[in-house]
Amino acid sequence: MDQQPLILLHSEIGSAMFETNARNKEQVFLKQILENSPDGIFTVDFELHIRYVNSAFCRLVNYTEQELTGSFITEHLGDIDILNACMKLIEETGECNDQETIFKRRDGSMVHVSKNVRTIKDDAENVTGMLITVRDMSKLHQLNKALEMTKQQLKQHADELEKSLTEREQALYLAKELAEVTLASIGDGVITTDVLGRVTFLNPIATNLTGWTLDEAQDKPLSEIFNIINEVSRHKIKSPVSSVLRDGKTVTLANHTVLISRQGTEYNIEDSAAPIFKADGTLMGCVLVFHDVTEKHRLLNATRWQATHDTLTNLPNRVLLSDRFNHATVRSQRQQNLLAVCIIDLDEFKPVNDRYGHNIGDVLLIEVAKRLTTIVRGDDTVARLGGDEFVLLLSDVNDVDELELIMDRVLASLSMPYFIHNKRITISASIGATLYPLDQSDTDTLLRHADQAMYQAKQRGRNQYNLFDIMLDRQVTSSHQTLKQIKKALESNAFVLYYQPKVNMRTGVIVGMEALLRWQHPTQGIILPLDFLPQVEQTNLIIDIGVWVMEQAMQQISVWLKAGKSWVVSINIAALHFHSGDFLQHLKDALARYPDVPAHLLEIEILESVALNDINQINQLIRDCQALGVSFSLDDFGTGYSSLSYLKQLPAETIKIDQAFVRDILDDSDDLTVVEAVINIGKVFHRKIIAEGVETTEHGVLLLRLGCDLAQGFGIARPMPAIQVLNWANAYVAAPAWIKCVDANRN
Repeated sequence: MDQQPLILLHSEIGSAMFETNARNKEQVFLKQILENSPDGIFTVDFELHIRYVNSAFCRLVNYTEQELTGSFITEHLGDIDILNACMKLIEETGECNDQETIFKRRDGSMVHVSKNVRTIKDDAENVTGMLITVRDMSKLHQLNKALEMTKQQLKQHADELEKSLTEREQALYLAKELAEVTLASIGDGVITTDVLGRVTFLNPIATNLTGWTLDEAQDKPLSEIFNIINEVSRHKIKSPVSSVLRDGKTVTLANHTVLISRQGTEYNIEDSAAPIFKADGTLMGCVLVFHDVTEKHRLLNATRWQATHDTLTNLPNRVLLSDRFNHATVRSQRQQNLLAVCIIDLDEFKPVNDRYGHNIGDVLLIEVAKRLTTIVRGDDTVARLGGDEFVLLLSDVNDVDELELIMDRVLASLSMPYFIHNKRITISASIGATLYPLDQSDTDTLLRHADQAMYQAKQRGRNQYNLFDIMLDRQVTSSHQTLKQIKKALESNAFVLYYQPKVNMRTGVIVGMEALLRWQHPTQGIILPLDFLPQVEQTNLIIDIGVWVMEQAMQQISVWLKAGKSWVVSINIAALHFHSGDFLQHLKDALARYPDVPAHLLEIEILESVALNDINQINQLIRDCQALGVSFSLDDFGTGYSSLSYLKQLPAETIKIDQAFVRDILDDSDDLTVVEAVINIGKVFHRKIIAEGVETTEHGVLLLRLGCDLAQGFGIARPMPAIQVLNWANAYVAAPAWIKCVDANRN
């Protein structure tokens, strides 16, 4: 905007402002013009006092008219040198135009302005002061500064470009350089190809992994330098680049891909290939990105190995044994061969530990594992269950005679002396075995049958084997007469429930009872369930027994409630009953018949093997039962094929540590480790833990130290008829050693 006419007008107005004649109307008119001017306008006298300011100047410096009038102009200037130069110019020419200066605002900030200065003269042409017009130049100053900076940046960029290249070629060159530096810096291997699949680029990582340099690989087919196979099958894998170039879509390689370098080194890799398109959408090639995951695979394989193997002997553990067991039974059925299931328990292993120490004992177990491994064939399995107990799965056994020859070799090998740390140690073993499918049982039962046969071998004098009597067991199981007797016992109320207390050792409180079935036989007296239930557990009679147990337990809970005892009573439910499809309705009917009994006082105990068939179905059934108010407990945890995935998916509130582990925790470090592990697992999964088989006060003290408060066992009370429970409960006092242990922990 041209300011010259306005400045001339300002000069005339300035002269008019100091006239003394009474031209009031013209003064008012002129003042309105000044007040409405967007520019700041003020006048000063020869002493540089401000005599007049308009509103625009007041807003510019953020002072009032009263504050500015009479003040020195120097108080508001940011640069006195500029004022001095302007005053000199006015003396020489009478004006000072378009000069930039700086004014200070009230808050101390500076504002850049452009100023025009004219002298004010009276009628006699005498100079009486100056009229100064200012315009805010802050934005223009910022723009000029930014423009100058931009000019400098553009000049700097322009200087860096090669003059011989065109602007587009220079940009492409810089982009190419940047891309190559980036590709050389990343941790992934990168290979690019043209549309024919020929190599156009390798970064240093790709060179290291393939063994090919860029010069060597240039224009070669990718398949020649990128040699990949399947880790498991070792079959060659087709390069994903051909699919990308054919379909124009990104492709990711499957897992277990191995890259074989030019030198023969193998790398586990993960990779993907993607098409490269021009701006117009034309396919111009492919980029293959891959990275080395060899260490990741190594750690993963090591973790998997540790999860499936015994860390002491390197033999398969229960988890891997379960998998091998399933495969072996399927193979036996398909090939119609016998599968021998053998359990080996070392004789008098505990005295070796006591005499020589656990370190010697561990070395002995390792040596036993080595001898067993050398005896069996490649398709057979040697596993360690824990402690001094091992399992053999012998496939393709022709007959019993062949099995006996194998067991003779095993006994002979294990009984040969062991020389450990200059000590000669001699030990023997007892073996129990059963043959599948002559013994047509599930895997849990097969192990139990082999275990029973092993104990019979020990009872007969040790250092021998015993074959489970399949025919006798089969006859007993299938005997109509036996089933008839059991059914008659049920109908005639010859069954009775005994109750074994469960206590909180930490508080001394009785927390519940486990209902245990007994058969009051007219001639044989009290018969334990293990002596008759296995004969009916695969028949519908086990369902009738389960319904009877449920009814009796509910009735007893009702009686105890009237006596002021609100104990949780747990009942054992067989797998067949739980899977029958009627169990939920049976439970509803029992709860309905006893409306005075809160459902939470009934607990269902099931074996972990119940969930092996259909985990999702069992999960839902448990939740349906829990919706009624009852709770669940996993019985004999650790004796079957315990799985963290099963435990995570099964919503049981309580885990029962099997007495087989608890019984020997004072002497057997392996059993102690198992018990401690189960307790910690329970804490991780927020499950209550109860230990069964607590036979002594010392067992309880150790369990308390491990963090297990709930217990049952002969050391607390043997199972008893219901009529004796109240008297026992009234007289029960927790073991003093437990109270002392709790107090010590508190202190």
